[in-house]
Amino acid sequence: SLDHWCLHPGHLEPDRVHQPLQVAQEALRRAPQPLGWSDARVDGDLAASSSRFGDIRVWRINDGKPLYRLDSGGSNISRLLFHPNGHALAASLSNGQVKIWSLRDGRLTHLLIDPELKKAGYPTIAHEGPVTTMAWSVDGNTLFTGGSDLQIKQWHW
Repeated sequence: SLDHWCLHPGHLEPDRVHQPLQVAQEALRRAPQPLGWSDARVDGDLAASSSRFGDIRVWRINDGKPLYRLDSGGSNISRLLFHPNGHALAASLSNGQVKIWSLRDGRLTHLLIDPELKKAGYPTIAHEGPVTTMAWSVDGNTLFTGGSDLQIKQWHW
């Protein structure tokens, strides 16, 4: 199901603060193509990074080796966010999409679609415009997304 609220400009801030990225910096520095990272998040022994070309890579922090290369479809990545259980990674995209991959096999498992936007002729997007922020609920059952459309949406599953 989906709930959403309209917000005024300047109020789309992440709900929670992520660990400092120093833990992942060494692994990312050793990566084959360290240029153009737009974001990275750390969860346990994994780090995720994105390039300016929309590539997403998941790395093992302990040895800096790549685990998965995920395809965003060529859109720029706004945010990466690990699920609280560490078994999934969400990416918000500049084209209004939100995609979620399994970190057990690197498979795309969810493409979040707003039913109202689908009815309006936008069949594969979560927000009308770039998705700029995301946060998981503590129990991992809800993902909150915010976009340049000044909406915060709540995705349950």
